[in-house]
Amino acid sequence: MWECCDILSYIVLQPTHLDRWIWHLHASNGYKVTNAYNHLLTSTSNNLAITHMTEIWNKEVPLKISLFAWRLLRDRLPTTDNLIKRHILHLNAQLCVGGCDMIEDAKHLFLSCDFVGKLVMLFLTVLVTT
Repeated sequence: MWECCDILSYIVLQPTHLDRWIWHLHASNGYKVTNAYNHLLTSTSNNLAITHMTEIWNKEVPLKISLFAWRLLRDRLPTTDNLIKRHILHLNAQLCVGGCDMIEDAKHLFLSCDFVGKLVMLFLTVLVTT
């Protein structure tokens, strides 16, 4: 983080104003993880993510699983649909990687794609037998 601060310290946005880092979520303008977490809990528009917050961020669940679930519920996974919205992929690349000729979004992948469903079942079978 300090490397970024050093790089940015030489950039002047407004010559008449002193540039400084400010965190607006707390009166002291100091960053605190607690304030950021509380802000995420109260500002999110995704009711499903709020409802399942304790399950997602349970200490017994591995962090990578929690992050995946959080991204899934907030539609932040790198599906072709999201990559097209961010102008990373072209519109002609919107079909599912499973070859089912459907638009690939998180809902399709995790609820209705036969290819991904079979892949998940195969993965679970291998996981259980090892």
